[in-house]
Amino acid sequence: MTTHADTFRDRSVAIAHGNYVGRGGGERVTEELARTFDAPIYYGFGDEQYEPDDIECHSLFNDVFGGRLLKRVYQLRDAYYMYGWRSVPDLYSYDVIIQSGNEPGWYKPREDQTVIKYTHSTPRNAYDKYPARAPQAGLLYEAYTFATEQLYQPVLSYPDLYVANSDVVRRRMRKYWGIPTDDIQIVYPPVETETLGADHAAATPVDEPYYLVLDRLEPTKNIDEIIDAFQAHPDKRLVIAGTGSEEDDLHSQARTLSNVTFRGFVAEADKRALLAGAEALVYAAEDEDFGIVPIEALASGTPVVGPREGFTQYQIADGVTGMLYDRDDGGVESALTRFADDGVSSTASERESVAAQYSVDRFRAEMRAAVETALERTTLQPNVATPPETDTTGKPSHQQRQ
Repeated sequence: MTTHADTFRDRSVAIAHGNYVGRGGGERVTEELARTFDAPIYYGFGDEQYEPDDIECHSLFNDVFGGRLLKRVYQLRDAYYMYGWRSVPDLYSYDVIIQSGNEPGWYKPREDQTVIKYTHSTPRNAYDKYPARAPQAGLLYEAYTFATEQLYQPVLSYPDLYVANSDVVRRRMRKYWGIPTDDIQIVYPPVETETLGADHAAATPVDEPYYLVLDRLEPTKNIDEIIDAFQAHPDKRLVIAGTGSEEDDLHSQARTLSNVTFRGFVAEADKRALLAGAEALVYAAEDEDFGIVPIEALASGTPVVGPREGFTQYQIADGVTGMLYDRDDGGVESALTRFADDGVSSTASERESVAAQYSVDRFRAEMRAAVETALERTTLQPNVATPPETDTTGKPSHQQRQ
C-alpha cells in the first residue's frame, strides 16, 4: 500500500503565494502549507517583516524597477503580475507547485510539473461584486475588471487540481470560471483550535463584561456598523482589537463613546485571552469567503454575532452557537438585543467541539491527500505492450495470426 510518505519522498514542493504586504488569512494558510510539505515560499511583492521566522521565503519582484509603487497600488501590482509570474525560473526546478491565491495563477508550468491551486476566492471585483458596483463604476473600473476576466480565463487550465477554502468559493469557481464542482476539493483553512479555549479567560486583561471585535480595520470589515450598534447600547462594553487603514476614522467615530475601547494590535497570548473572556465576538465582515476569526471565537468557547451572508452564515448556528443578522433588518443592534434577551443554547465545550473540524491537523491531512490525488492524475504510467505468442519457428502462433 502506498502511503503519503512514499508519495512525497522523492518529490520537491514549493509554495507560490501572491503578496506579503500584510498578514491575513491567506498568509496563514500559505505558511501552514509550507510547514505541511516542508517547502519554501515564493511570493511577489512584500515586506520581510511579515515573513515567518521558521520558513524559507523568497520575494520574486521586490527588486524590480518601480517596486515600491507597485507594492502600494494593487491595480498596478496585479497588472505587473500578469507579466512577472509567467516565467519564474526559480520554480521550474520543483516537481510540485502549490499556489495560494490567484496571483501565481499566471505562472506557466513545465509540462511535467504538478500544480495545485488553493483558491481563497475568485477575483471579486471582476465577478461576484461586479453587479453591485458596475452601475456606479467609472471607465477605469470597467477596464480593470474586463481585463481581469478576459486575461485570466486562458490560464485556468494550468492547475491539475483545484482546492477551494469553502463551499461558497467553490460555487463561485463553478459559476465564474466554469470548473465542474466535482473537480474542486474543499479544504477549510487551518485554525489553531488546540491552543484556544475557555481556560484562557482567566488571563484576560479586561476586568468587566465586554463584547469583542478582532479584525483588520478595513472598509470591508464594517467596523463602523458595530460602533453604531454600541452607541445604541451604552450599557454594553465593546473592545476593538486590530489595526488598519480605517483606524483614525473609527477612533473619531467613537470619540464620544465611553463604552468603546481600542486595543490596537494584540499579541497571541492577549488575543487568546480576549477571545475566551468575551461575552461574544461581534463580526460584520462583508460576504466573507471563509473567515478565520469566528472559528477562533468558537474554539475559545465564545458565541459569535455575525451577518447572514457569505460563509459566515454557515459557520454560525443561529440561536445555538451565536446570532445571525440581516443588515437591512436592524443589523448588529437587533442581534445584540436578541443575544442579551435570549442568549444561545450551546455550552462553551459544545462550541469548542464545533470548531474542532477546522483544526491544523485536519488541514494538513486533507492537503496531503489532495496533493496525492493530483500526483496520481499527472503521473504517466509506461504503456508496455505484451509481446505476441510465437511457435517454435519464431513466427506468431496460428491463433495470433488469425
